[in-house]
Amino acid sequence: MSIKKEKIEELIENLQGLLDTMEEYEVEEIELKCNTYGIGSNFISFGNKGYLEIRDDYSYKFEEEE
Repeated sequence: MSIKKEKIEELIENLQGLLDTMEEYEVEEIELKCNTYGIGSNFISFGNKGYLEIRDDYSYKFEEEE
């Protein structure tokens, strides 16, 4: 498997966003649980705090549960 430098830089940038979100919500630890919902769609749970959705472009979305 090979990965281009640009993709690694994108991943680092998005992980920094994850760290910033954890700091905003004052979360010191997250539990990652992976499930696949169709081709190219990954769902990673933040325990009871919400979810991180990673697709091919390494984007993420964080939402607080009701």
